[in-house]
Amino acid sequence: MKITLSILLLIMSANSFATDVKLGNLQRYGTSPHLELFLMPSGGNSIAEVFEVITYREREFTVRLIGQSSELTNQELLTFYQTHYPIELEAAFKSSGNMHNPAISGVRDKFPEALKSTTIFKQLLIELNKLEYEVTNIEFEKFTAYKKHGISIPDVYIRVVKSTK
Repeated sequence: MKITLSILLLIMSANSFATDVKLGNLQRYGTSPHLELFLMPSGGNSIAEVFEVITYREREFTVRLIGQSSELTNQELLTFYQTHYPIELEAAFKSSGNMHNPAISGVRDKFPEALKSTTIFKQLLIELNKLEYEVTNIEFEKFTAYKKHGISIPDVYIRVVKSTK
């Protein structure tokens, strides 16, 4: 795997329209390479800025999003659920909200679809497509839903492969 890091600390982005990120690690867990991006409510960089300073040549890898999303990304998730799954969202908010409560399964199961509606995912997809990668799977851990704090998913794993087109 050839990885070029031009800058250890990226220049802050004042014009980010989604959750900012900071490049965490480019490493392997077993045989699976991971690109770790720490989500920053502010003070990080845009997805495009991160992809400007790295070269990734693996046939497949996982983009791991770690941390809490910005208010904008969280609002985009809530809007998606309110528009497409309002009954399930209300049931989740009436429950204790923790990840083990069956009442949140209606929104938890739809999270990959909801994530695809967000600006941060769309920005990531643009950068991956430039490198001829496509998303094959989205998994996540520690999903919670609270009326006061919204949706929380501190670990998202986006599996990508080099396009065969």
